[in-house]
Amino acid sequence: MLIYLGLSALVVMVATLAFLLLGEPSFPAATHLFFALTVLPRVFAAIAHFVPVLTRSAGAPRGIWLAPLLLQVTGFLVFLHFFGAVDTGALNLAAVISLSR
Repeated sequence: MLIYLGLSALVVMVATLAFLLLGEPSFPAATHLFFALTVLPRVFAAIAHFVPVLTRSAGAPRGIWLAPLLLQVTGFLVFLHFFGAVDTGALNLAAVISLSR
């Protein structure tokens, strides 16, 4: 999971820089793309990885490891809304996905 999130962070960083250089999306959309698809999922994955290590307890349940992927899907839906590709219904879907865990 951590390797996937690291590689996806690199891809999203390059895409965000390309978007900003091309001037295609608005600044809030590009900023949300970066933070929602790279930073927040990596924070959740790091918590799921390091809390059991530090507390010397069993590993995190499999459902916890789905949280970073759900956050990436949610962040991408919100980015598409800021970009103007989807309507407000996508924000409702993003909220439901975020709250499902």
